[in-house]
Amino acid sequence: MNFTFDGLKAAATAIDRLRNFKLRLETDKFRDGVDPALTDRAQSAIQQFEESLDDDLNTAEALAALFEYVRDANTAMDSGGFRDGNAPPALAVLDKFDAIFDVLRPTRNETGISDSEVEVLIAERAQAKKNRDFKRSDQIRAQLLDAGIILEDTKEGARWKRK
Repeated sequence: MNFTFDGLKAAATAIDRLRNFKLRLETDKFRDGVDPALTDRAQSAIQQFEESLDDDLNTAEALAALFEYVRDANTAMDSGGFRDGNAPPALAVLDKFDAIFDVLRPTRNETGISDSEVEVLIAERAQAKKNRDFKRSDQIRAQLLDAGIILEDTKEGARWKRK
């Protein structure tokens, strides 16, 4: 397999897709309960992922199992079928992937700002908006963007992700 810039761009897009899925799992509000079929689907994805890696390190097949699961889970989220009890098994799928590839959690050295520092700035920004200090609110948003943090304002409040 040869290195290409298109391949590198595709890999970055794939990682971004997984990070967005993880963000959605951690921040979206789902109805109470568990859909047993989705729990089984998560377990099946982990099993397919592991079996593919055990088969002569077949990463293409392992990644296919992961992305098929992400597609299925996103579809369930969009249709309202995903429940709050399905989030932990979904996160377990991502954890299994990240235990091998280690790309979903940027370290402080990569971004220059820790998760707790981001949360403090977001709280400060929310207070500034409440006080109608929009200049300060905009400054904080710009500061976070410079640190590689993208803010999304939702009806549940601000959520964030790393670039």
